[in-house]
Amino acid sequence: MCYKTALDKKAEEITKQTGRSFHIPEEFASYKHNDAFTKPNLYIIPQDAPAKIYPAVWGLVPDFINTADSSLTPSEYVNRYKTFNARGEEFFEKRSYKSSAEGQRCLILADGFYEPHHYKGKSQPFFCYLENRALFAFAGLYTKLDHELYTTTIVTVEANKTFELVHNNKKRMPLVLDDSFQEDWISDLNTNQVKEIVTSGFTNSSFQYHPVTNEIYKNRTMQGDKTQERVDAFDPQFNQGGLF
Repeated sequence: MCYKTALDKKAEEITKQTGRSFHIPEEFASYKHNDAFTKPNLYIIPQDAPAKIYPAVWGLVPDFINTADSSLTPSEYVNRYKTFNARGEEFFEKRSYKSSAEGQRCLILADGFYEPHHYKGKSQPFFCYLENRALFAFAGLYTKLDHELYTTTIVTVEANKTFELVHNNKKRMPLVLDDSFQEDWISDLNTNQVKEIVTSGFTNSSFQYHPVTNEIYKNRTMQGDKTQERVDAFDPQFNQGGLF
């Protein structure tokens, strides 16, 4: 599952590439390592306000939680159900995600993410990114708890051949949308059209990846260049040069 992301870009770069400005520009802060369990902000372009970029708390809080008869607070709900990722194959069947899948979809901006690789009982994070650390967008879902407080989750799908090598345990990957599908994702679509993007909308751009320090497992707020620096892999197949 995708629980760690990066967005190491200046606001001006993001604005230029997306054609959108930040709704609260003074609050934007780039990051090399965001961990979902710290409840950080991700930056989204939501379907209901697609001309702007908004901060959104990572961990989707369904609309039905923000009611008087709910037995859980928003924070309690996210802690219990870990709504940081939504499986694309089933979000229309899940109460937590159904209404968001139908009409509250978003683009989640990033330029990298971390996935675990398992070898002989050990887990090691791999940093995954496009050539030249290009900006990309995850397919996301969101809710609004009040006028401008968004919560969000990253859509995940079955891993392709590349990410089967990296995330070799659960074999999942976040749905990184191809540029040609980004505007479609935040437009009015029917259920079949949404499912079609989930099935075939992953980017055609090639991802690069390399192992990084396990310290990011111990220190969830860790920042700095060390979070993304290449280290020796536990699994020797990734220490042979070439594409890795």
